[in-house]
Amino acid sequence: PPRSTLFPYTTLFRSFAGVALAAGNSLTGAALGHTERWHAGSVFCLREMFIRPALQRQGRGSRLLTALDKRVPSATGHYLITDRGTPAQAFYEKHGYAQAPGRIMLTRHSGP
Repeated sequence: PPRSTLFPYTTLFRSFAGVALAAGNSLTGAALGHTERWHAGSVFCLREMFIRPALQRQGRGSRLLTALDKRVPSATGHYLITDRGTPAQAFYEKHGYAQAPGRIMLTRHSGP
């Protein structure tokens, strides 16, 4: 596979952080999110992360998370929402994420 290069996203929004991997002119993965104020400081919400399927399980996702952590050093915590029982859940748990005790996710359908 082509060698990936890590590029930080730049933005005008101070709370935004993101990193991307590219091979040549082709985007191969990215991790994006934002910091939020919380009662104990600031937390980082990982909103989106992906690696091209053919390039998964080669350390690229770990590399993205490490690079992203360096971009939000003031965050006192990190959180994300992912599907239960998926390879993504196992990946994030391998990197120290855990199900929040005493927390649930509530959703509401909008519209007709």
